[in-house]
Amino acid sequence: MKKIVILLSFLFAFSFGSKAQVQVDDDIVIFNAHLLENFTLWVDGEVQDIVFQFPVQYNEGVEEGTGITPGFTDLTVDATGDWRLTIGAPHFTPTGGGASEFIPIDNLAVWCSEAGTATFGVNVLCPYIDNETVLTMPLSPDSEILFDVGPNGNIGGNDANAFRLHWVMGTGQTGMNPLTMFQQLAAGDFTLGDYTTTATLTLFKMP
Repeated sequence: MKKIVILLSFLFAFSFGSKAQVQVDDDIVIFNAHLLENFTLWVDGEVQDIVFQFPVQYNEGVEEGTGITPGFTDLTVDATGDWRLTIGAPHFTPTGGGASEFIPIDNLAVWCSEAGTATFGVNVLCPYIDNETVLTMPLSPDSEILFDVGPNGNIGGNDANAFRLHWVMGTGQTGMNPLTMFQQLAAGDFTLGDYTTTATLTLFKMP
């Protein structure tokens, strides 16, 4: 009888000990987050063709939709930090067709409108909303600020930082050359022919 009790006690202890053992295994997954810096300017509408042919165009200047194709330049900025965008251009230089001398860059100007969710009136130094006020193109290497940081910053993607630059030439608006293209042509400031200039947009990362 004692042997049976001892045997049962042993079996019970072994059974309880087996149930108490918990099998545990683990492994890990490592996530590496790489926060990269990005300051990218995208421009669409890099080539503009401005055609002066009829007296009214020479006298009144050429604006968007009248001899300019397409008359505007779309741009977006992807930025992981605050930024500033400037613009400047040299004088128009002759490229052919009897052109001589140069056309002063103060005949060219721009105004801005928004295509994204960024709010004008805070960070935008470029005249905006309509063409009543324009920014006369500064003569390179000088430049003017189109968009600046402002008090609220301007970090964001191209859904927010999307803008349109509207070009005008020879309109004689405030700050521009006050003479019409025809008056300058008649005065011998330049001749008939083909001219070109390149406006440079520069994106700066701000501290």
